[in-house]
Amino acid sequence: MPACPSCHADYPTDDVNVSEGVAYCRDCDLLTRLSDLLPSGSPAAPPDSVLDSIDTESPPDGCFVMDLGSRIRIVASARSFTGAAGALFTALFWNGIVSVFVAIAIGGTLQRFGIPLPSWAPSGMNGMPVLFLWVFLLPFIAIGVVLFWAALTSLLGRCEATLSGPDAVLFTGFGPIGWKRRFQAVDIRSVRLGQTTWTQNKRHRPCIEVQTSSGKTHRLGTILPEPRRKWMAAALKELLVTPIPNS
Repeated sequence: MPACPSCHADYPTDDVNVSEGVAYCRDCDLLTRLSDLLPSGSPAAPPDSVLDSIDTESPPDGCFVMDLGSRIRIVASARSFTGAAGALFTALFWNGIVSVFVAIAIGGTLQRFGIPLPSWAPSGMNGMPVLFLWVFLLPFIAIGVVLFWAALTSLLGRCEATLSGPDAVLFTGFGPIGWKRRFQAVDIRSVRLGQTTWTQNKRHRPCIEVQTSSGKTHRLGTILPEPRRKWMAAALKELLVTPIPNS
């Protein structure tokens, strides 16, 4: 939590305005820029001509900024009907094959517990232990779940940043289901375009990097099309990073 440079008291949440980049101390009647509250000696964020050239007031389709007074939401949709169709076809094809073996495993399990099966139900693989079959199927089932997740993300997914006073939350997922990361908005040192530390098909994926003053980097936006990813990075930089003038 940032503190007033005069009386060193912590700012109340309601007195920190992230969108304007300022904090107000009522006791001292002092208005201070958030950039001045960052640790001294910390380097300013390097210029990014790509992000600085983006007009955040003209977002691409599926992107918007919503000012709700007490909080600000920056949202970028990952919706891609072409990508969703391809991912759904792959998920259905893969899981259709795996489901045959899952049905056999379920039939064998029910028989093991003495539960009768209808005549049309598969009864398990002769000579193969049911436990071994389940262990064998687990990685294939996991891949199927990931494929369905990818299809849902391509159809309904979004990346979202919510700023509420000094608090910030990054969300990636669809509906209420996804991955959240929480941190202090005033700790942000830079927002830039970068790449993931992991690889897919032996290539790093483009992403948005949000770096804190402690050196920790939060990455998001890998599911976004390039125009939406660049717009969201520019919008985050505009709201979270206040340029520090040269002294």
